Amino acid sequence: MSATPKSLPARAAEYIRKNSLISNRDHVLAAVSGGPDSVALLSILVNLKDTLGIERISVIHFDHRLRGDESDGDREFVRALARTAGLDFRCGAADVRAFARSRKISLEMAARECRRSFFTGTAAELNAGKIALGHTADDQAEEVILRILRGTGPAGIQGMSPSTAEGIIRPLLFVTRDAVLEYLQQRGMEYRNDSTNFAPSCQRNFLRLKVFPLLREAFHPQIAQTIARCANLAREEESWWALQTRTLWGDICLELSEGRCALDFGRMQQLHPALARRMLR
Repeated sequence: MSATPKSLPARAAEYIRKNSLISNRDHVLAAVSGGPDSVALLSILVNLKDTLGIERISVIHFDHRLRGDESDGDREFVRALARTAGLDFRCGAADVRAFARSRKISLEMAARECRRSFFTGTAAELNAGKIALGHTADDQAEEVILRILRGTGPAGIQGMSPSTAEGIIRPLLFVTRDAVLEYLQQRGMEYRNDSTNFAPSCQRNFLRLKVFPLLREAFHPQIAQTIARCANLAREEESWWALQTRTLWGDICLELSEGRCALDFGRMQQLHPALARRMLR
């Protein structure tokens, strides 16, 4: 008799422990947009609160002021989720379009900067050690392909990290979007759909809506998991390279002061080109 498949929360707990994403007595901020991934993230964190020893969960939501009434609906939906779960709710907002114009950057980049600024500021205010985002394996696959198309080097193929030094964690990076939707459907949980996710003018949306369906049809349905596994392998490789560069740095660096660094050029020439490139980063 085959073993019963593990539930998504149980698999998430394993992933969180394996990657040391949450520590005992952590205060975790769950970033919830109202979309399926973040709604599932919140549900799973609440489910695992005692199992993982989480001291407190707070819900944070950011309004980009790009979709009018739809954005207002998202905010109130997330507020209701937090209220039902008995969790603290914090909401931030910014005129992302104006910010993008003032900084001469893309709307997507402006949204990310404004959102992250609110997240990290709220974490500092509430003394929260972790900010949980709902990125999935599909998001990881899209990120890796985007980076490759933009000319990334080997390090860029790592994609998004499960955790960062700033306390960002991605507990669902191992699971597909389809599995998330199945989880929500099984529990009868509602979520919101962001209309801007269906505009193919955005490069990421173009990949999601146009390119990945073709890849799944031409190769196999699990193409996102395959690319995400490649990112995991690249992360392990880069971790090893980082260890090598730290080990050799003392022999290569002759002087380091006031932002200036002198390197032993003769020693550098003896290194493999791949290692030399990493020493110069």
